[in-house]
Amino acid sequence: MPRKRRTSFIDDLLHIAKRLPTWLSLFLALISYLLFHSIATSEVDTTMQPGSPVPQYLPEYLLKVVSIGLQYIIPFVFLLGAATSWFKAYQGKSLARRVTSGRASFKRADSAPKTQLTKPDAKPPPTSHGNSLSYWSAKPFDSWVTR
Repeated sequence: MPRKRRTSFIDDLLHIAKRLPTWLSLFLALISYLLFHSIATSEVDTTMQPGSPVPQYLPEYLLKVVSIGLQYIIPFVFLLGAATSWFKAYQGKSLARRVTSGRASFKRADSAPKTQLTKPDAKPPPTSHGNSLSYWSAKPFDSWVTR
């Protein structure tokens, strides 16, 4: 069984965004921008209690720093997913229009050329010396199998 390919959070989010409808991906891009922008522009209380080795504002400050980048990255991924979703829908609609208008050219399976060996009474192709049994014999393979 093949191993599952490791993907990043952004790859997974893009895969989800491509499968969503275009309008939903655009809506999620707007919501994610507004959410991360509000966190990135919020004020963090930087007062530190005396005797504490770790500042108490550290989690809020780290969330703010991460939100500064995510306010642009996450909406861009949703916009990319929306563009991909729209393009696939456009391709599907244009293919449907071509098929219904009769402009698409498809070959039927029964119009494919038949080869000599697909017939029920198939015979081996003739050889250069006229002996058709030498075509089916294993003599050419005996030399390299027995070495």
